[in-house]
Amino acid sequence: MRAFLNRHSSTMLHPWAGAWVAVPVVVVLTRIGYDRHELSAYAALAGALMAILGVLTLGRPLLRLGYDEWLRQSRIIDGGHVAPTPEEQKAELEERRDAQAIQLSGPLLVILGTLLNGTSGFLS
Repeated sequence: MRAFLNRHSSTMLHPWAGAWVAVPVVVVLTRIGYDRHELSAYAALAGALMAILGVLTLGRPLLRLGYDEWLRQSRIIDGGHVAPTPEEQKAELEERRDAQAIQLSGPLLVILGTLLNGTSGFLS
């Protein structure tokens, strides 16, 4: 599984993949709830799903590497080479994406999902 995620991490585990999924889900569920006159319940569901996607986005490094490898890599201090190798360039790109997932998109999804879930009670 981990090998599959490493090969396809650029698309499946992109830091903003959760947002790409969450926005259409929120729009569709809100529209369904509005049509059925149950906007509050569907908005709460949309917010909960958005928060779950945010939590999964926060776990991107662990999903991609596994805990042991993630812990090992977080302890390595590497000065690098004069000319970075392709492996180092790919590792740097994945580290940058991990940082985006942990510091930007994951918390954003969790916060917005929680707010949407919490404010859904006011929509009835």
